[in-house]
Amino acid sequence: MSKSLVWQDWINEALDEYEFAKESFENSYNDKRYKFYCFHFQQSAEKALKAVVIKTGSVKDFDSLKTHKIEELLLMISELKDREDYEELLEDAAYLSAFAVIRRYPDSPYEPSKCEVVDAMNCNKKIYNIAVDILLSHVPLYLQIFPDYDDIINMPHHVSNKHAHMSMHDRAAQFAPFTALTGHNDAIRETARVTEREKNIDDDMKSVLDERIAYIR
Repeated sequence: MSKSLVWQDWINEALDEYEFAKESFENSYNDKRYKFYCFHFQQSAEKALKAVVIKTGSVKDFDSLKTHKIEELLLMISELKDREDYEELLEDAAYLSAFAVIRRYPDSPYEPSKCEVVDAMNCNKKIYNIAVDILLSHVPLYLQIFPDYDDIINMPHHVSNKHAHMSMHDRAAQFAPFTALTGHNDAIRETARVTEREKNIDDDMKSVLDERIAYIR
């Protein structure tokens, strides 16, 4: 059993278990290793819930994870107790937990049917999806989008001991785009300037105006 207390390790393992069991079962044809598939569906649900109890702080040490009973893991997660289908979840968990042992030992007399494999897959899918929903509710949106920055996103802002702190205006100026279109800003300002349209006058009017200007002078 893994001794990791990193919730991402557990949820990734849960997904691997589910995809492996589902693909193997769907491509099995006449291969009737049904207890093999049921075991991996059980493992998927178990690991998904262990990811939740680690992330939500329901457990602090590895010894608390030493259980294969999925219903016990459900009882550790307080967020689930108000669900209307809580009792149904406990029944699904108990159903899956039964498959934790039959695959481990070669002398196990019980052999599940094909229908039981389908039931195990559906129970696992329900529990896995609930686990993912809870995990996402505890993970900030920016880490859901950029999980690779999880190790540095919350680091304190660096303050230099040698250089003066730069203002926000100067910092922003470093990333301002260069003027790609020479004269573009001047054209915008000229367009925005309030002006009157030029009036066109005929020759007779020009003569009248010339006479008046000459008179004033």
